Amino acid sequence: QTMYYVIYVLILVTASLNGMGCSLFWAVSSNYVNRCATDKNKGLFNGILWMWVQLSFVTGNLMAAFVIPLTSELFLYYLFTGICVICCFLFGFLREPLPHPGKEI
Repeated sequence: QTMYYVIYVLILVTASLNGMGCSLFWAVSSNYVNRCATDKNKGLFNGILWMWVQLSFVTGNLMAAFVIPLTSELFLYYLFTGICVICCFLFGFLREPLPHPGKEI
């Protein structure tokens, strides 16, 4: 009974952090993609970004469908957290976009 409130508060706090992190991610990723693109291929690059986001829903659900029956929900949580940490680490290696002639940033 006492763990119910701990888990409830933990879910609220992590969901709030997730919401703030997602809003930052969308603002920064869209800015980065637009800085990498020219006016000709901006739609293509934003479409590829949107495709990867939508594909993550499919792969996440497929992973859940295959991992949970074999292990546990806790393992799936750890797996997704590990993937998130690795991706955040890899984002640190993105380089500055190259300037395009005639394009102001």
